[in-house]
Amino acid sequence: MTPASIISKVKVYNALSARLFDELYGESSEAAYPVSKQEKELVDQFWEEFNEYRQDREPGEEYELIQNWADDLELSMFFKLQGEVVKNYGGDESDSGKSVEMDEASVGLNQEVVKHMVEALAYFKDKDISKVEAVAFETAMKAKGGINQNQHGIMLESIPGTDFSGIMLISYYYVSWALFKPDFVGELGLHYEKEFAAASSISAT
Repeated sequence: MTPASIISKVKVYNALSARLFDELYGESSEAAYPVSKQEKELVDQFWEEFNEYRQDREPGEEYELIQNWADDLELSMFFKLQGEVVKNYGGDESDSGKSVEMDEASVGLNQEVVKHMVEALAYFKDKDISKVEAVAFETAMKAKGGINQNQHGIMLESIPGTDFSGIMLISYYYVSWALFKPDFVGELGLHYEKEFAAASSISAT
């Protein structure tokens, strides 16, 4: 059922990943992914580009590699890399409202996550811990099946009447567990420690 063109692109990525795995662990798994001559040429080309970036890479330049490969495989229509707006929360009042445009790959905050975490903290502020627990477990069940950050129309029985986007749900997921069982947050697989710290700071003011 899958178009041959998509299968071909998947084979290229699989062979490329296998080559890196083989180099790191001394295996020979690339042979398990047979490719055509044209696909092999792409794998070799991408591998060469990867090693160029690998040896001399500025922070965030790996995103250029992702975009370059997507262009070569004609996959760019399926996604868009976006920059991230990071607000300066520190400093005096004169600079507290300044924003800095940062590449998404740069070290900084995911501003959208911070915003939704602030909303979540406000929502949970006067709630009993049992309510926080209910949200924590329901969002965990949603996360178990996978959450598309761009999805909309997600509903929770524990927070009726609210239409969640994927990124909003992930934010509530993190916050609920950070409040309910903070020692378990590291098991969520979400690296939003800085975002949660920023949201907590904003909520406290």
